[in-house]
Amino acid sequence: MPPDPTRAPFAQNDTGAPGQERLTAAEHSFIDNWGRLAKAFGMERDLGRAHALIYIALEPPDDATVAARLGLPLDEAARHVDELVTWGVVHGNVVGNTRYYATNHDPWVWFLQIVAERHRREFHPVLHAMRQTVETVRGLDASTPASRELRHRAERFTTFVEDLSSLIEVFIRLGSKPMAAVLKTLAKIVPRS
Repeated sequence: MPPDPTRAPFAQNDTGAPGQERLTAAEHSFIDNWGRLAKAFGMERDLGRAHALIYIALEPPDDATVAARLGLPLDEAARHVDELVTWGVVHGNVVGNTRYYATNHDPWVWFLQIVAERHRREFHPVLHAMRQTVETVRGLDASTPASRELRHRAERFTTFVEDLSSLIEVFIRLGSKPMAAVLKTLAKIVPRS
C-alpha cells in the first residue's frame, strides 16, 4: 500500500510541532543502534539500518525514502532493501511504478527467518565440509596416537555441529511464538551469574 500523502512517515524537523525533533532524534538513535546490532552479528551496518527504518515506518517506505532517511545513495539503499527481501524479512508491494516495503512487527518472526536463512546458507555448507573432513581423517593411518586423537577430535566436533544444527532445525520447526516462549522460559529458570 502506498503511503498516505497527508501523513509523513516519520517526524520531520521542519514541522515546528512540539517534540518532533526529539522523536526524529529517537528514530535516528533507534536506527543507528539496530545498525550496530546488525554489524555485531556479521551483517552490514546499513543493512540493519534499512531494516530498522522499514520496521519503524508508519507507512511503508520506498527505496527513495530509505535512501533519503539513511543518507545513502539510491542504488545502495535499494541493494540493502533487495537483500532484506531476499532474506525474507521484508516484503514489497508494487503500486504503479513504485515498490513499498514493510516488515513483520514481531521481531521473533524475522529473527527466526534470519536464523533459518543463515542456517541454510552458511551452516549447511560448513557442516557438509566437516563431514567430508571426518571421512578423510577416518582414512588416515590410525597407528599413531596423533592420528587417532585427530580422528577422535574431528568426529567429536562434527557431532557437536550436527547436534547444534539439529537444535536450530527444531527451533525453526517450532515457529516464532513457541521458540520465543521456550527461550524466555529458559532465561527465567537459568540462574544469572
